[in-house]
Amino acid sequence: MNHIPPLPALDADTQLEIFTHRSIRYTPDGQESVDRLAELGSSVLSMAVVHALFSKQPKFSAEELKVRQLKLTRELARTSSRRNTWLSLYGMKSKVRGVADRSILDKPEEYNFLFNSYVGAVYDQKGFPTVIQWLGRLIDPEAQAIPLPGDGSSPPPYTSNSSAHSSPVATTSTTLSTMTLDSPPPPPSVPPSMTVLATFNQTCTQRGMTINWDATADGPSHQPRWVVRCLGGS
Repeated sequence: MNHIPPLPALDADTQLEIFTHRSIRYTPDGQESVDRLAELGSSVLSMAVVHALFSKQPKFSAEELKVRQLKLTRELARTSSRRNTWLSLYGMKSKVRGVADRSILDKPEEYNFLFNSYVGAVYDQKGFPTVIQWLGRLIDPEAQAIPLPGDGSSPPPYTSNSSAHSSPVATTSTTLSTMTLDSPPPPPSVPPSMTVLATFNQTCTQRGMTINWDATADGPSHQPRWVVRCLGGS
């Protein structure tokens, strides 16, 4: 490999944690922090491998994608793997402090932990697009361009030459976002008072509440004043 993509930069505190060997970390919190980054980086690296293979042209079949992913993942975990080579090319092993015998950094568990920790930190601080651009070119140096998820460069699952499909979707989404399940929009011909009462009854029914109406009359019989109380309970 004659050239490699630039190593994404991390803040000084994170670099200090990553490049301090586990054997001399004094605080449990410091060790736990890097362990978490390594676990995160392991999953992110796997996702980057799948994305790099998924983006290759011509496209692999699902079965071939699965086989190539497994093969590349195993290769990355071997002692003579590309992951170990990447660490050497970036000079990352030389930055590790706190080890008397530096040959231990050539052990798979050591360099995997170191590289995964850095990947996890890049993902945490820079986001997945930066990880994809970086690892994608490491995994496939021959790739002309590394497409990013969601950048619109990939075709949709299906296409249509009619624009009539897009407009109703936007309209429906907008309409649904302004509605609530408990308060459907009333028809124009329904009086506001009836709408409130209907919505109230519907809400009580949905919530399993029992409603009783207590009506009393006050005043002269020819012109009573009615008072209706709503009594609800579950």
